[in-house]
Amino acid sequence: MRLTVLPTAQHAARAAAAWIAGRLRAALADRARALVAFSGGDSPRPMLEALAAEDLPWPRIDAFQVDER
Repeated sequence: MRLTVLPTAQHAARAAAAWIAGRLRAALADRARALVAFSGGDSPRPMLEALAAEDLPWPRIDAFQVDER
């Protein structure tokens, strides 16, 4: 596991979105579709907004909202 400390929550949200986008691109390089699941609530909102701005082939990605409880 690698720990990265960033100066602000916004920086962390953008870094997380970029990391997830990279994983989705890698998955789509190997297969036709990719699946991703996100917890709900307000906490992931900045990351989800940053992820939505990523240039991804969204029609090939299925996103699910999950409850981590």
